[in-house]
Amino acid sequence: MKRISTLLVGFATLTGCSPDGPCTEEARSSVTVNLTDTAGDPIEGAALEFLHDDVIETCIDLGQGAYVCGWEQAGEITVFATADGYEPGEANALVEKDECHVITETLDLTLEEVICTAQVVYSVEVQVTDNDFPIDGATVNWGYQNADVAHTPCDDFGGGTHFCGEEIDGALEIYVQYQDMATYEPVDVSADECHVITEFVHVDLAAQ
Repeated sequence: MKRISTLLVGFATLTGCSPDGPCTEEARSSVTVNLTDTAGDPIEGAALEFLHDDVIETCIDLGQGAYVCGWEQAGEITVFATADGYEPGEANALVEKDECHVITETLDLTLEEVICTAQVVYSVEVQVTDNDFPIDGATVNWGYQNADVAHTPCDDFGGGTHFCGEEIDGALEIYVQYQDMATYEPVDVSADECHVITEFVHVDLAAQ
């Protein structure tokens, strides 16, 4: 699927229209989108894209929650919208055209606010194995990369599974020690609007 990052804005000379006929040379928008939240307030600064003929293009932000998606493109158009603090949304439009221009369709698209739960999410899940068999008895700690502070013990859930850090994102490292073997594993933990996104680290002692 091809992706086009920008659209041409402005006027275009339309083909198929007689210079002596009633057609004008302006380019008309295919879809206009009014983007709001559940309270009906406009959402500004969102990222909108649209799919038309297997090509994804970027919509134009006109401000105050209004967006234009496509110029003189007829047929089925799917609009995708994302904005910080909101669940993503999408809507479809079937754009028709007359002998000169497309007939602009208007979409009213509402995004729901992200509702964060009180759940506490671990930053890293560590699985310690020996030749891919889970092994108990390893000491697993976590800390910040390149930080001169003591590491923090991870929670041992048994079966070689350890969970490290609670809602901590950024550049972390996992320190695993078992008998006379030890290893550091760097890991970068990201987060969404509500929680960290748990990263998985597999440490196989046989490979150390």
